[in-house]
Amino acid sequence: MSAEEFNALPHIDDIDPLNVSDHKCMEELRDVLEKHGKLSRFGITLLHRHFDLNEGEILVEFTDTANRVQTVEIENLTEKRPCAIETAWVLKSGTSMAACYPGVCVHTSSGHYRGHVSQ
Repeated sequence: MSAEEFNALPHIDDIDPLNVSDHKCMEELRDVLEKHGKLSRFGITLLHRHFDLNEGEILVEFTDTANRVQTVEIENLTEKRPCAIETAWVLKSGTSMAACYPGVCVHTSSGHYRGHVSQ
Protein backbone atom coordinates (compact mmCIF):
# COMPACT_ATOMS: atom_id res chain seq x y z
CA MET A 1 0.00 0.00 0.00
CA SER A 2 1.41 3.34 -0.99
CA ALA A 3 1.62 6.25 1.41
CA GLU A 4 -1.16 7.89 -0.62
CA GLU A 5 -3.45 4.86 -0.10
CA PHE A 6 -2.53 4.69 3.59
CA ASN A 7 -3.21 8.40 4.03
CA ALA A 8 -6.66 7.89 2.47
CA LEU A 9 -7.66 5.63 5.37
CA PRO A 10 -9.91 7.42 7.84
CA HIS A 11 -8.27 9.03 10.85
CA ILE A 12 -8.98 7.21 14.12
CA ASP A 13 -10.75 10.32 15.49
CA ASP A 14 -13.25 10.15 12.59
CA ILE A 15 -14.27 6.52 13.09
CA ASP A 16 -17.28 5.36 15.05
CA PRO A 17 -16.65 2.52 17.52
CA LEU A 18 -18.03 -0.92 16.71
CA ASN A 19 -21.79 -0.72 16.97
CA VAL A 20 -25.01 -2.65 16.36
CA SER A 21 -24.95 -1.80 12.65
CA ASP A 22 -21.69 -3.79 12.32
CA HIS A 23 -22.89 -6.98 14.03
CA LYS A 24 -24.48 -8.71 11.00
CA CYS A 25 -21.40 -8.08 8.87
CA MET A 26 -19.09 -9.39 11.59
CA GLU A 27 -21.25 -12.50 12.01
CA GLU A 28 -21.09 -13.20 8.28
CA LEU A 29 -17.32 -12.72 8.21
CA ARG A 30 -17.03 -15.13 11.15
CA ASP A 31 -19.22 -17.65 9.31
CA VAL A 32 -17.00 -17.50 6.21
CA LEU A 33 -13.85 -18.03 8.29
CA GLU A 34 -15.53 -20.92 10.10
CA LYS A 35 -16.68 -22.47 6.79
CA HIS A 36 -13.05 -22.56 5.62
CA GLY A 37 -11.61 -23.72 8.97
CA LYS A 38 -9.77 -20.41 9.45
CA LEU A 39 -11.32 -19.00 12.65
CA SER A 40 -8.11 -19.49 14.61
CA ARG A 41 -5.92 -18.20 11.75
CA PHE A 42 -7.53 -14.89 10.69
CA GLY A 43 -9.37 -12.07 12.43
CA ILE A 44 -10.74 -8.64 11.62
CA THR A 45 -9.10 -5.25 12.15
CA LEU A 46 -10.41 -1.71 11.90
CA LEU A 47 -8.70 0.11 9.03
CA HIS A 48 -7.49 3.50 10.21
CA ARG A 49 -4.52 5.80 10.54
CA HIS A 50 -3.22 8.08 13.30
CA PHE A 51 -1.03 10.28 11.05
CA ASP A 52 0.06 10.53 7.42
CA LEU A 53 3.07 8.83 5.89
CA ASN A 54 5.40 10.32 3.31
CA GLU A 55 5.98 8.37 0.10
CA GLY A 56 8.49 5.56 0.71
CA GLU A 57 7.76 5.27 4.44
CA ILE A 58 6.36 2.30 6.36
CA LEU A 59 5.22 1.75 9.91
CA VAL A 60 7.26 -0.72 11.92
CA GLU A 61 5.83 -2.27 15.06
CA PHE A 62 8.43 -3.36 17.60
CA THR A 63 7.49 -5.79 20.35
CA ASP A 64 9.38 -5.97 23.63
CA THR A 65 7.99 -9.24 24.99
CA ALA A 66 9.95 -9.06 28.26
CA ASN A 67 8.38 -5.72 29.20
CA ARG A 68 5.10 -6.30 27.31
CA VAL A 69 5.47 -3.10 25.30
CA GLN A 70 4.72 -2.45 21.63
CA THR A 71 5.87 0.67 19.79
CA VAL A 72 5.36 1.85 16.22
CA GLU A 73 8.00 3.81 14.36
CA ILE A 74 8.38 5.12 10.82
CA GLU A 75 11.11 3.55 8.69
CA ASN A 76 12.19 3.81 5.08
CA LEU A 77 10.47 1.29 2.79
CA THR A 78 13.80 0.44 1.11
CA GLU A 79 15.17 -1.21 4.26
CA LYS A 80 15.31 -4.97 3.76
CA ARG A 81 13.73 -7.20 6.41
CA PRO A 82 14.83 -10.86 6.59
CA CYS A 83 12.36 -13.68 7.21
CA ALA A 84 9.26 -11.52 6.82
CA ILE A 85 5.79 -13.06 7.12
CA GLU A 86 2.82 -11.00 5.96
CA THR A 87 0.28 -10.54 8.75
CA ALA A 88 -2.24 -7.99 7.46
CA TRP A 89 -3.99 -7.32 4.17
CA VAL A 90 -6.43 -4.77 2.84
CA LEU A 91 -8.98 -6.61 0.71
CA LYS A 92 -10.00 -4.44 -2.21
CA SER A 93 -12.85 -4.78 -4.65
CA GLY A 94 -11.73 -5.42 -8.20
CA THR A 95 -8.38 -6.99 -7.31
CA SER A 96 -7.51 -10.63 -7.80
CA MET A 97 -7.22 -11.29 -4.07
CA ALA A 98 -5.87 -8.50 -1.92
CA ALA A 99 -3.75 -5.44 -2.00
CA CYS A 100 -1.09 -6.43 0.47
CA TYR A 101 -0.96 -4.12 3.44
CA PRO A 102 2.44 -5.49 4.39
CA GLY A 103 2.07 -6.13 8.04
CA VAL A 104 4.78 -8.69 8.58
CA CYS A 105 6.51 -10.41 11.46
CA VAL A 106 10.27 -10.15 11.37
CA HIS A 107 12.49 -12.84 12.90
CA THR A 108 16.06 -12.50 14.10
CA SER A 109 18.64 -15.18 13.37
CA SER A 110 17.86 -16.73 16.78
CA GLY A 111 14.25 -17.18 15.69
CA HIS A 112 12.77 -14.61 18.03
CA TYR A 113 10.45 -11.93 16.73
CA ARG A 114 12.19 -8.60 16.34
CA GLY A 115 9.01 -6.77 15.53
CA HIS A 116 6.15 -6.39 13.10
CA VAL A 117 6.28 -4.33 9.95
CA SER A 118 3.21 -2.79 8.38
CA GLN A 119 3.06 -0.33 5.52
